[in-house]
Amino acid sequence: MPPKISGSLLSALMAPIADATKVVDAPTRKELCTAIQTIDGAYAQLYASVVCPNHTVLIRFMGSYEPVCLRDPTDFKIADILQESPSNAGMHMSDIRRKAGIEERKLGRILRLLASNHIFWEG
Repeated sequence: MPPKISGSLLSALMAPIADATKVVDAPTRKELCTAIQTIDGAYAQLYASVVCPNHTVLIRFMGSYEPVCLRDPTDFKIADILQESPSNAGMHMSDIRRKAGIEERKLGRILRLLASNHIFWEG
């Protein structure tokens, strides 16, 4: 069971995220980088406050697959292939496979794992 947190603690943890998102359109790169670091740190604290320790251990363990799964999309230039789609609307797996020259089922499993980690997305 996740630890119980009060509404005021939750609001306090969310405040830095809300404040930092106001500068996403910041005119300078430094302001944007600072906002991203604030959002990332606040998210990590919020996550640690609401998630059960056993879930955290499982997520960390499963996280070891992510670096391995980044290799094929990098080697086969999947992001470049996806950028070629009209209006960045995405592509069907068979089209990506054909252009990349990779086995479709393997590609599907890899991209689904990466999509669940917010690296790619399924439409």
